[in-house]
Amino acid sequence: DGKVFPVSLSAEDVRSVLASRAVDNGFEIVRNESGVAIELIGDDGLVNPADSHCGYKVTTDSGHSYMAENVVIATGGRSYPGTGSDGSMYPVIESLGVSLITPAPALVPVFVQDYGYSALSGISFKNTEIVVRDGDKIVARNVDDLLLTHKNFSGPAVINISRDIRTGMTLTVNYVAPMRDDELTGGIKKRMAGNGKSVANFLVDLLGLPSAFVAAIAEECGVDPSRKASSLTGAEAGMLARAFACHEYSVSGLGGYSEAMVTRGGVALDQIDLKSMECKLLPGIYFIGEVVDIDGDTGGYNLQFAYSSAVAAMKNILE
Repeated sequence: DGKVFPVSLSAEDVRSVLASRAVDNGFEIVRNESGVAIELIGDDGLVNPADSHCGYKVTTDSGHSYMAENVVIATGGRSYPGTGSDGSMYPVIESLGVSLITPAPALVPVFVQDYGYSALSGISFKNTEIVVRDGDKIVARNVDDLLLTHKNFSGPAVINISRDIRTGMTLTVNYVAPMRDDELTGGIKKRMAGNGKSVANFLVDLLGLPSAFVAAIAEECGVDPSRKASSLTGAEAGMLARAFACHEYSVSGLGGYSEAMVTRGGVALDQIDLKSMECKLLPGIYFIGEVVDIDGDTGGYNLQFAYSSAVAAMKNILE
């Protein structure tokens, strides 16, 4: 799908290359220390000067202090605590007087009421259309791959619009897009007469969908998937068509940080010079990557922003 992966398929190898290149270029990497305070240093060396300042003092939980003219904060959000992205830097940032947009999970799976596909976990669909409605108002629409997990809908079709979804909204899923329900109804009626195949096999041949999913939808519609297709009524044909082409689900909730791919919210964009990622309030402080209130779709866009914002900050510091 146009994505690039290391031959080993290991993210650890990517990290190792980046870390070793940093060391080769003269950087010292200090591990297992968390920043717990950032303080302004004045021309006279005093902390938190009343007038101008010339740098910063960063204190860690190990009691060590580091002095610097520039501090780049690249601590991510809250969605990957194992990497240090646990939200612990937010209070430190706020202590500097920098405004935050309330962080929240983003790029998350979606839970729906009466989700009946637990046994079908792992089944995926190409080019599935998702329409999100709040009452009669359409709030989001997307066409992409959909994944069934043991407890919710996942995959880019729903994850990429999860930022617009709220509990109580309605998801309309078209598993056979771009075909519409009236077109599918006509197709079923045209082909079911005299067809000796089972309903399940008939629909699998017609739709090209996984047989286990087809059988589950048929049962959901009250149609025995082992029946002969020729025994279907016109009403049943219409009901099956709607179940595949415009199936409605009521949203019961969204995934939390444990399932989120990124965090939305963070350092407010109006606090930053977006050309350099430098803090407007505190020259020499830079915010890059996911600690900033930016969340992109899946597909490498969040990584791209992390790297691009880092380059912008580094260029400004070097200049």
